[in-house]
Amino acid sequence: MIKRELTILVLSLLVLFVACIQQTPLDIENSNKVGKIDSLIVRHAELENTAGRPLNTGDSPLLLLGQADNKRASFLVKFDKLPDSSVVESAEFHLITFSSLGDTVGEIRATAHRVLQDWQESEVTFETFANQFDPRVIAEATIVPADTDTVVFNLDPQLVTSWIDSTVENYGIYIKIEQGAFLKQFYSVNSIQNQPFLRVSYRKIGNDTTLLAEFSPSADAFIFEETAPLPEGPLYVSDGDDYRTLLKFDLSSIPKFATINRAQLYLTIDSARTFLSESDGHVFDIYRLTEASTDPINAPLDSANAVNSTGGVALSSTRTLGLDITEQVQNWTFGLHDNFGMLLTSRRPERELYRVAFYSTKMDSTKAPYIKVYYTVPADVHSGE
Repeated sequence: MIKRELTILVLSLLVLFVACIQQTPLDIENSNKVGKIDSLIVRHAELENTAGRPLNTGDSPLLLLGQADNKRASFLVKFDKLPDSSVVESAEFHLITFSSLGDTVGEIRATAHRVLQDWQESEVTFETFANQFDPRVIAEATIVPADTDTVVFNLDPQLVTSWIDSTVENYGIYIKIEQGAFLKQFYSVNSIQNQPFLRVSYRKIGNDTTLLAEFSPSADAFIFEETAPLPEGPLYVSDGDDYRTLLKFDLSSIPKFATINRAQLYLTIDSARTFLSESDGHVFDIYRLTEASTDPINAPLDSANAVNSTGGVALSSTRTLGLDITEQVQNWTFGLHDNFGMLLTSRRPERELYRVAFYSTKMDSTKAPYIKVYYTVPADVHSGE
């Protein structure tokens, strides 16, 4: 009799184990081997750390120009494919508007300058560029908050001609702001539509016929500088400066043999320290740590798999965010993975300058991160304890 009961218990646990690792919930309503559904809330994270670092944005589909949210953005662009043996009569650099961010009042006065050193799209940052540009203005434009179609910089045709005949090194142009209190977003060469272009009117040497051609950039990237540090206290997830947040909770209150029906991480957004577009969502992922760490930047992650392969989306109207971490909590509960915690990070940290701020325990314990778990324990396990 005892042997039979032990056999049933082992089989029940095996079914639970297989169901969990296959991410297939048990049929709770029709199974007589499952106990009632219980729930618990895990508060007071053992670890709450946040940190950031400036990133290269060369892969972004956008170029940013202006200032907002304690950041000042400018951008670099260069054109390597220009008509050989030609004299340029006019050169217009066209930018297609995407959107505006921040306190969209007034206007931006932007200036274009010749770049004095080479740069790589995949590497350049504000720090590495180090203001290596000629202060003399070669073109300027006024940019308004309204999403007008195009902004045009009329470049000095002699400069473009000097790039062609190699009398001046062609490192491209640098666009920066002279004044303005908002951020303007333009499509970059990495966008699948509305890419910037250089429209050149020129004639071949020895030929009086005027030709017109348009050239896409060979490289572009926006760079930015911090004009003031972020306020301490919140937990941040951001683009551009790549803030990440490390969280770890003590889950020992979950019964050992529990099947996790649902587990959600809840985060309350601090809207005063969040910077988002009104319509463009900020997407981020959660990864589990593979080793113990307190460093959000260098923590070792299971980088191939975001938790549950889903991302959280925050909009400017969001106040509380609930993220599904069922799979990972089940793995921790069954001992398939050691619980070293989890990391929240932007899905495309090089794309933008968006930021979401979450309340931490230090700021307000009633709004701090917590996990709510719904679970069941087999009836056999209860009776055998």
